[in-house]
Amino acid sequence: MVKKARVLIVEDEALVAEDLKMAVADLGYEVVGHADSAEEAVKKAVKLKPDVILMDIVLKGQKTGIDASHEIKAQMDLPLIFLTAYTDIGLIDKAKSTEPYAYLVKPFQERQLLASIEMAMHKCQIETRLKESEEFSSSLQNNSPNPILVINPDNTIKYVNPALEKLTGFSSNAIIGKKEPYPWWTKETAKKRAAFKAAMRKRKTKREVTYQKKTGERFWVEITTTPVESNGKFKYYLVNWVDVSERKQAEEALQKAHGELELRVKERTAELERSNEQLRTEIREREQAEQKVKNLELSALHKLFKQGKCYLLVEEKPDTCFKLFNKLIEYGFKGMLISRILPSQIQEEYNVKVIPTIWLTQVREENCIEPTNITQLSIAVKGFAEKVVGGVILLEGLEYLIVQNGFEVVLRFVQTMADIVMISKCRLIISFDAQTLGEVELHRLERELNVMNANEVKVLILD
Repeated sequence: MVKKARVLIVEDEALVAEDLKMAVADLGYEVVGHADSAEEAVKKAVKLKPDVILMDIVLKGQKTGIDASHEIKAQMDLPLIFLTAYTDIGLIDKAKSTEPYAYLVKPFQERQLLASIEMAMHKCQIETRLKESEEFSSSLQNNSPNPILVINPDNTIKYVNPALEKLTGFSSNAIIGKKEPYPWWTKETAKKRAAFKAAMRKRKTKREVTYQKKTGERFWVEITTTPVESNGKFKYYLVNWVDVSERKQAEEALQKAHGELELRVKERTAELERSNEQLRTEIREREQAEQKVKNLELSALHKLFKQGKCYLLVEEKPDTCFKLFNKLIEYGFKGMLISRILPSQIQEEYNVKVIPTIWLTQVREENCIEPTNITQLSIAVKGFAEKVVGGVILLEGLEYLIVQNGFEVVLRFVQTMADIVMISKCRLIISFDAQTLGEVELHRLERELNVMNANEVKVLILD
């Protein structure tokens, strides 16, 4: 059984209507409403939008079920099954005008009702899909930007779309029914009629042809011809055009320009050879100069940030420390980054290379350490330092650690870091906003580290 159908019953006899409701419900369908007159049937059909209507032909009042069906059909497309105790041929012929899906003569059995409802639903679905398919196909052809025509087996034109009319200038009335030679054929095309017919007989062909508009102007089209069959029988040719005039004109212009370009290329080749040699010399000189600058910068970095030392880079925001760290990584230093800032934001804003990174956060994910877990943080730093001798560790977020753990705990952590760095001959750079600590605490922190001003680093290294 298909999807549970919603059924509207139109019956003016109360007992019969109740019997119908019970029968429909017993069959597993939903009774959405009942009407006992044509007028009420139309109103409820529009309002309830049932899947199927069981319509008695003879109803009380001036209008019959046939009249109601006409009015309903005018507003919506629903499967309708007529119920009647009459077998009058004239009545049946009159009912046919509404195109009912079934015609049941009372009394009938439940299995007849079931079969009628199921067949009505199935037929309605098939017709709906067919109608949508036809509308879709028609819409595609009529709204296609490419010209389309349909040619019958005898080579008469069956259909042309608006795009073809627009391109050629010929109206559909002047084209449909015509056989070759078609109005847009040139004299040259007409001489190749045999080739045209041979191409049409092939399963699928694609070729480029010159045609002419109604005005006499010529144009190029790429034609794709596809034979269409149904049940193994040939029906028609579907022909699709693509206007390639601009491409053809461009090809001609390109061919003309090709000769001129070859001459210019020869003239320019000698000149470019001379320029290239001069450019290679300049590049070598520039590379040498850049290498000297790089060596000077690297030497300055080694002098400023010595192995086994810890540095406190004082700045309100960690801009300079990230730029400095990135430059050290670019110069080949192995690095580890510990930060309160989300690593992806650092990567996006400062273009820091992909390196081992620890995010100080309450989020429990890979490469994340809670700010209160100083022990785990120390273990991570020690693990990096033991593997990478002479590496660089950047700690951003010391203020956050102090807030979470207290100054004394963080000071001991910094002392531990300093010991690890000294043993492993690494370099530790800590970005810190001095305004976040009192004078005494700041002094105690500075005693453990080499204090550097961010502006000095900018002048010496980054600018």
